[in-house]
Amino acid sequence: MRAIETRFGATRVHRGVDLEVRRGEALGLVGGSGSGKSVLLSVISLLKAPSAGELALFGERLDSAMDEATLIPVRRRIGVMFQQGALFSSLTVLENVMLPLSEHSDLPATLVEEFARLKIALVGLPAAAAERYPRELSGGMLKRAGVARALALDPELLLLDEPSAGLDPVSAAELDALLNTLRHALGLTLVLVTHDLDSLFTVTDRVAYLGQGRVLAVAPATELSESREPEIARYFGNARAARFRAPGGG
Repeated sequence: MRAIETRFGATRVHRGVDLEVRRGEALGLVGGSGSGKSVLLSVISLLKAPSAGELALFGERLDSAMDEATLIPVRRRIGVMFQQGALFSSLTVLENVMLPLSEHSDLPATLVEEFARLKIALVGLPAAAAERYPRELSGGMLKRAGVARALALDPELLLLDEPSAGLDPVSAAELDALLNTLRHALGLTLVLVTHDLDSLFTVTDRVAYLGQGRVLAVAPATELSESREPEIARYFGNARAARFRAPGGG
């Protein structure tokens, strides 16, 4: 993407974002509150059209004037896991994972169900979880179900918004390990928004820091965490402090 700008009315979120995601890599997106990380994820997933700039996916330049029929095949190559899983509460895990397959394929119902159960097993959920509703799942299981649905159409690019948010350290580490396994086994490209330093150092190859409406730096997490750029240094310093702050403390 080049010179990407996004607006909500008179509010400009991005003022010229330049960013390249390399095929097969895991790229983290970080930045302070309001820096537009999730908005940028929406642009990459084609859920929001940029106000200006150039966006290319899978080697194809995309125009905001393109109609839905043109964009649908591109969207099918992208899987998205939203922050809270965004599963339909009235559907079972199996039905949630089946939904994209039912809507975007001509497979018979028996095969749709078979493929959905394979995706559920792929993310490490027990077979019995397929028949449960989201409210019946633990936080870690809910995240895995969200990943299973994001993988339903065998995407090449997987976008994740705060995948480990709300998880205890053990569950978060298990999810990080799952993402690494899936990425290498399936040949995925990952882009994840996260505030979790463990995820940044464990999952990503590079991290892009968003600030002042643009990308201030892109580097491996180890390098970025040692940056002398004041805003970046402050971010990583505050993030480290938050890890060791006692619950209920100042």
